[in-house]
Amino acid sequence: MDEADLAGRTDFRGLPTVTIDGEHARDFDDAITLETLRNGHYWLGVHIADVSHYVEEGSPLDVEAYDRGTSVYFPERALHMFPPQLATGLCSLRPHVDRLVQSCLMEVTRSGDVVRAEFHDGVIVSDERMTYTDVNAILDGDSAVRKRYAPLVPLFELMRDLFAVLNGRRRRRGSVDFDLPQAEVLMDEAGRIENIVAAERNVAHRLIEEFMLLANETVADHLESQGGPGLYRIHEEPDPVKVSQFEEFISGFGLSLAAPINALRPRHFQRLVEKIAGRPEERPIAFLMLKTMQKARYAPENMGHFGLAAASYTLIGAIIVLGGLGYFADTWLGTSPWLLLLGLLLGIVVGFYELAMVVWGRRAGEPPAGSRPARRRFRSHPGSVPESPPLFNHLQRL
Repeated sequence: MDEADLAGRTDFRGLPTVTIDGEHARDFDDAITLETLRNGHYWLGVHIADVSHYVEEGSPLDVEAYDRGTSVYFPERALHMFPPQLATGLCSLRPHVDRLVQSCLMEVTRSGDVVRAEFHDGVIVSDERMTYTDVNAILDGDSAVRKRYAPLVPLFELMRDLFAVLNGRRRRRGSVDFDLPQAEVLMDEAGRIENIVAAERNVAHRLIEEFMLLANETVADHLESQGGPGLYRIHEEPDPVKVSQFEEFISGFGLSLAAPINALRPRHFQRLVEKIAGRPEERPIAFLMLKTMQKARYAPENMGHFGLAAASYTLIGAIIVLGGLGYFADTWLGTSPWLLLLGLLLGIVVGFYELAMVVWGRRAGEPPAGSRPARRRFRSHPGSVPESPPLFNHLQRL
């Protein structure tokens, strides 16, 4: 990277900056900055690796990425859209090196409202490549981990404070939070699958997810306010027929959405989620509620996001960096029929697993009797995309 790459960019290298990903992440495409302003508001920065700086439209890299459609992550390897010099090099926000980014800066009040937003071509230096496990340990008070990352502990504590504010605001407006865990593949040293269990989640996952949700909404609001063409991630209202069938099913448990089918809002689903929390029937009801929902999709017209109770929504991984490292297929899926087939087969496998968990009544993460202890653990969807809240996983990426 030379001075020409930095020309015209906003310099964020003086701000404490971190990436937070899973232990097995292979590339890091988003970083976070956070500080408190004099008026007491939060100044949150979400910085996305600027792939578009290196990939010009119509270039050989662009053509090859278009044909590949997406980066594909397997438990032990990855097939990237771009060469490793970009995918895990210049476009990966590694610590202690300059990296080019597209940045969304948001001034957030103590009630969670965004009162100012800025968008920059920027340059950052990540101070640390953090893992969810270590950040969670810091916030849980682990003295050894807190000592190791002492200069950054105040930053993580401030992140936790902002997370509570944003999560509370989203819940108050009725955003639906399903509690359906992702699958995690346990493999032995020979690379054979030993078991599939529920992936562990903690507050570190959720605070990053909340920041990404806010950035996605902020960018979508900006696109709409400009009146120009944009690409939105929309989620339409549930099909009345499916809702009626769902209502009939839950009535057997003495439950109801407590609203006419033609007047349902996201908050009615969220209230039901809260009612069934901890009950034996929680998993099958949440699973069938998810199936009642429409699938999220991209559209040039903004139609809002029902599940998130958001008036505007997009994915900045697809919008800001014109495809990024992982979401190209969401826009150009028709160009990669084999990837579509692979995704369909994987979806069927995971779907049957989740259904089996519901039917058999097994506790999330409980291995079968007599199974050998796994020697290695891999998430079923490893990579640089942050693990997300249940609704984020199940609706945003379908």
